[in-house]
Amino acid sequence: MNYKSTISTIIPLIFVCLFLYTGVSKLSHTTIFKEALSENTWLAPLAGIIAFLIPKLEIATVIFLLVPHLRLLGLYMSLFMMIIFTIYIAYLLLFSTDVPCSCGGIITNLTIKQHLYLNISLCILARIGISLNKRINRDKPLRLKALMG
Repeated sequence: MNYKSTISTIIPLIFVCLFLYTGVSKLSHTTIFKEALSENTWLAPLAGIIAFLIPKLEIATVIFLLVPHLRLLGLYMSLFMMIIFTIYIAYLLLFSTDVPCSCGGIITNLTIKQHLYLNISLCILARIGISLNKRINRDKPLRLKALMG
């Protein structure tokens, strides 16, 4: 196994750990998660829906990341969620005096700037994972042809 293949396996596992951890944390503390979302005036009307959907979306992403033929979709979902979460954190940092973190678990111990840097790093990591997985999937038929021919 070459380093690109190893990295393309490790990156989805990082997101599996992240989303499994935060998804389960949000599911087991739904009320706290919903209350934290309600503290933001523009999210308050949607807090119930968001508190219901986000943890389930995180768990669904974990499943996609664990199934080899769905892994690329899981990485796209990871990137999409991380972009949305990053925009939310940047908004809080720029425009909010009260910065409620509703991510769950030890991530809530990060400062808002640390959280922003983590999210940006995870966006980059997801993009790298997508590129590597696309390249590996694109090269698979070529490797099979080379073995057969």
